[in-house]
Amino acid sequence: PGMPPDVLDSVFRRFEPRTNGGRRRGAGLGLSIVKSFVELHGGAVRIETGKDKGTTVICTFPDMPGIRAAAE
Repeated sequence: PGMPPDVLDSVFRRFEPRTNGGRRRGAGLGLSIVKSFVELHGGAVRIETGKDKGTTVICTFPDMPGIRAAAE
């Protein structure tokens, strides 16, 4: 169904609870872990979403990654 704009503001925060319809979903770790992993490899994450269009998470990596030290 796509993500509403208010969810996009917090989608990468760790342990951010989310509601899907009438139920709560998970601990909110999935996309925050993805973002950390991708950024540690010099990449970037973006989300394309729209009402009734679904959601696509796009991860891009550089051709020659430079692995950075983990901050966490």
